[in-house]
Amino acid sequence: MSVSITLKQTNTDVSGAEAPLFRVENEILATEGIDIALFVFSVEPDEYSHPAMPRDVEDYPNSRAEAINLGLDYYRVPSATLEYEDITTAVEAATLIQGRMNYLAAAYQLAKDTFDGATTYVYTEG
Repeated sequence: MSVSITLKQTNTDVSGAEAPLFRVENEILATEGIDIALFVFSVEPDEYSHPAMPRDVEDYPNSRAEAINLGLDYYRVPSATLEYEDITTAVEAATLIQGRMNYLAAAYQLAKDTFDGATTYVYTEG
């Protein structure tokens, strides 16, 4: 089974009279071969940390309550809304998340391909 990630990203200028504000809404709509919760949040404070990497998918649960119960510092969810005060940083963040999801799909697929299958090993001495 191949790994695929469908990311919906909505970028909005929500600036007001008081200050500029640029919002990047990220939502994993569907996945194949990998869990759908691909954004990592810290337990304390309860806030966004980073897009998941392959090890995060294996190590962190997809609920804050479970992370707390297991004594972990992080958990995963399928969406993350991020806000920035300047458009350059917002564009960089949006682009970074796109690249990280692409990397995650490829890296997770590589791990699965490396693990799946049967190989015969012959060991000899001398």
